[in-house]
Amino acid sequence: MTNSAITQSLLDSYNAAEYHVDALPPFMLKIGMVSNELMRLYKASNQKSAAFITAYNPGSQGLPMK
Repeated sequence: MTNSAITQSLLDSYNAAEYHVDALPPFMLKIGMVSNELMRLYKASNQKSAAFITAYNPGSQGLPMK
């Protein structure tokens, strides 16, 4: 593990999370896992890369639900 202020427990949570992609059809991404659905989307849109944008939260600070 690298030197990080983020706890191992939180990193484990990120790694276990399913990241939902709002596509047609929708699908999920998981860290470290190849996504056949993403590969199909790349091919259908003639792309070779993409970015997955999430909420801005440097340091992974716990925030209340609104």
